[in-house]
Formats: sequence, structure tokens, C-alpha cells
Amino acid sequence: MRRMFLFLLLFCAISLVAFSQDDLQNIQFEESDVKIEKPPYFGLGGGYVGSFIFINVDDLNKVCGVIGLNNFKSPFYLSGAQGFTAIGIIPNLRIGFSGYSGYKTEEKKFDYNQTKGIKYEIGFTGFAVDYGFVVIKSLAVLPGLGFGWSSIDITNYNVTKFEWNDLTTNNYTSNQLKGSFWFVEPHVNIEFAVTPFLMLRLGTQYPIGFRQKWQVNDVVEVGSVPSSLKPNGFAINFGLFVGLFNY
Repeated sequence: MRRMFLFLLLFCAISLVAFSQDDLQNIQFEESDVKIEKPPYFGLGGGYVGSFIFINVDDLNKVCGVIGLNNFKSPFYLSGAQGFTAIGIIPNLRIGFSGYSGYKTEEKKFDYNQTKGIKYEIGFTGFAVDYGFVVIKSLAVLPGLGFGWSSIDITNYNVTKFEWNDLTTNNYTSNQLKGSFWFVEPHVNIEFAVTPFLMLRLGTQYPIGFRQKWQVNDVVEVGSVPSSLKPNGFAINFGLFVGLFNY
């Protein structure tokens, strides 16, 4: 009797397992389309920026040729800093503030210890509005528009020997031409978040200056300035930033 009971119990167990397997085989799973959405862009930080800008210096080089100096060559290297923050009410949009500048000098010594030179300095200070498109995780493309003010300083000097008492003489001559501009700047940046706290950037930009005003030694307005002397030109930029980058 006990053997019969054990046999029935074993038979029921085997039948239950076989039935369960048949049920599992008959179950049909419905396929559903699962859309994987890309994460929104969010960036908050600041850091170092560098830019190689190709500007027109043809008219400046004409002056260099007349006074016996070598020509200036593009690109000019500019460096500075930028900070930015996301705007929460508009997804993927951010605003930033930056300032960067750079200069080159062409100088030559002549007879009687006479030194002639020209220093050309250019700088930008402005704001930017960018919109981030997350391509893949940690990689974003950000087209945007910058705007602000720019300056060009051209200092022409001629000196032989200078001491403190020469401030009352004409042994040293120097003139500084300063141009002030408003500018707009379309740009595109590619950013890669190495970690949530460190980001690398590579991009291009093209500042366009307008409403120029020139003065010499911050006193007298300068006329007939060549139209090519503007902070316009294609530029390649890069940056290293720290902050919070979640995309």
C-alpha cells in the first residue's frame, strides 16, 4: 500500500512537471516596441579655453614693410576662461560668459641701438547661448551664438635708450591705436564628458565685428582705418572644464 501511494505521488509529480512545460510552450509573449530615449543635456561648470583665430593682417603688414619689420602671420593664439550653466526651464539650453585674448609682437633692432616694433593684441568678452544635442552617452554637439564686445590694440614704438628722466624728453615715441567693436559669433562645439565632473571640448567659431571706433592713445579719434582691421575670422577652439556634466 505504501509502495502504491509513493508510485501515485511520483506519477502526479511527473505529470505536473510535464503539464507545466506544455503550458510554458503554449504561452505567447507579445513583443512591445521599447523606445530608448537619449538623455537630456545638462552642463554646469567652468574652465580654460584656447582659440587659434585666422584674421586678416594684410594692411598691418604694409605698415611693417614701410618701417622695416617682418610680417605678422595668422593664426593668433588667444587664451582665457569660460563659465556656463544650464537653464532649467528650457531643456538642453545653456548660457555662458567668457573672456580671452592674445597678442603678437614684431620687433627689430637697428643702428645706434634703435629698436622699432609693433604689438598687435586682440581680445573678446561676451555671452553665449547654446543648445545641446546628446549624440551618444557623454558626447554632445552644441550649436550656438555668441555676442559681446571686442578690442584690437596696435602699439607702434621706437626707442633707443630709456631712463626715468627721459619721460620729459622725446627719446621715446609710442602710439597706441585702439579699436572697439561689438561682435556676434556663430559657433559649434563638440563636448565629451570624461567623467561627470570633467569635460573636454573641441569646436569652431567665426566672430564678426561691427560698429567699430578707433582712437589713438585714448584721446584722438582715428580716421581712414582700413576696413580689414576687424576681429573677424575663422577660429578653432578647445577647452578643459570642471563642474557637473550629466548627459
